[in-house]
Amino acid sequence: MQTWKKIGVFGGLAAALVVAGAGVSRAAGPEGPWGRRIRLIQALRALGVTPDQGRALKAAAVHLAVERRALNLEDLSAPERKERLFQLRRDFFARVDATLTADQKAKLKAWFEQGRAARAEQLRQRAAAFATQLQLTAEQRERAKDIIQQAKARIDQVAGDAAVDTPTRLATAIGVLEEIPGQIYRTLTPEQKEKAKGLLEAAIRSRLPVENLLNQDAP
Repeated sequence: MQTWKKIGVFGGLAAALVVAGAGVSRAAGPEGPWGRRIRLIQALRALGVTPDQGRALKAAAVHLAVERRALNLEDLSAPERKERLFQLRRDFFARVDATLTADQKAKLKAWFEQGRAARAEQLRQRAAAFATQLQLTAEQRERAKDIIQQAKARIDQVAGDAAVDTPTRLATAIGVLEEIPGQIYRTLTPEQKEKAKGLLEAAIRSRLPVENLLNQDAP
C-alpha cells in the first residue's frame, strides 16, 4: 500500500466524491449512494470545508459526472476514450487541489493514512473471497497477482516522477486501477464469467427496493 502514500494528499476526498473508487475505508455503515453520501459529508466536516468550498467541490464533481456520461455517447475509439477520461479526471483533481487549503490537504493526508492498514486488509479479504467464489486455479491466481503488481509498478513510476503534478498522478492511478477488473475478468473461463455475472447480479439486487414494497398498493 506504499503506492497510495505517494499518490497525493487528497486522494481520499476524490474517492469519497465517487471518482476514485479506491482509497476511502468502507467502515461500518450503509453502502450504495446513501453510504457514499454519508462518508462524503463526514469527510467534508472533518476537513472543515467552508460553504463556498463545498459548492466548488460539488460543482467539480457534478461537472465530472456529466462529462463522463456525455463521453459514453461519443463515437470514440478505446484509446481516444481513455485519453478523454484521463483529461476529465485530471481537471477534476486540479479543481480540488485549487479549492482546498494547505491545512486541509494535510488533514486529509493524515485521515487517509490512518485508514490505510484497514483498507489493505479489506482488499485482501475481498480478493480472497473472489478467488474462492470463482474457484480460480493456481495459474489464474498467479496471473491476477501479476496484473496487480504490474499496475502497482505503473503507478509507482508516475508517483516517483518529481516532474509530474499531483492531479496527473491521481488521474493516472485511477485509470490504471480501473483496468484491473477487466484484465482479471478476461483470464476467466466462460463458466467462471457466468458465475462472476451472478455475483454482480446479486450485489445489484441487494441495493434495490425489496419486492414487497413494490407490490404494495399506492395510497
